Amino acid sequence: MVTRFSPESLLPVLQSLPVASRYWLAYSGGLDSTVLLHAPAQLGERLPSPLSVVHVDHGLSASSIEWARQCRRQCEALDVLLHEQQVDVERRGGGIEAAAREARYAVFAGLLAEGEMLLTAHHRDDQQPEKRPAPRSQQIQVHPAREQRSRCVDQRTAPLHSHG
Repeated sequence: MVTRFSPESLLPVLQSLPVASRYWLAYSGGLDSTVLLHAPAQLGERLPSPLSVVHVDHGLSASSIEWARQCRRQCEALDVLLHEQQVDVERRGGGIEAAAREARYAVFAGLLAEGEMLLTAHHRDDQQPEKRPAPRSQQIQVHPAREQRSRCVDQRTAPLHSHG
């Protein structure tokens, strides 16, 4: 079964959650997060709370500066506030992707205040252990910020779009 993602499918999910004082959208510049960016931007005044975007530049790709520029252009075109953050990724035992994720979540934890929510877009297999790849399935998730800012995301997530 295919459920199409649209601004109209995002709105009831956001309305079903506790009221957020702000929505932060994690924006890589890739296809999934670009689709997610356009949905709340198109909702405009119907969006229950203000929208801001955060782009984390890990500096791991020679194209990272161009990715950041593209994110800036998209946010300017949609008239959405963009927060850009460059991070140094320190390789530890878990590999470069795990270290990049840790650095990214540290940015989110420092940025989100209590009562704010983080919106992310990714494929379900992005979360699976490398040993067990899951079927490719897109999800957009909503993460309420916790009181403890050491971890910025709650385990509750609301998938908005998926297909198997």
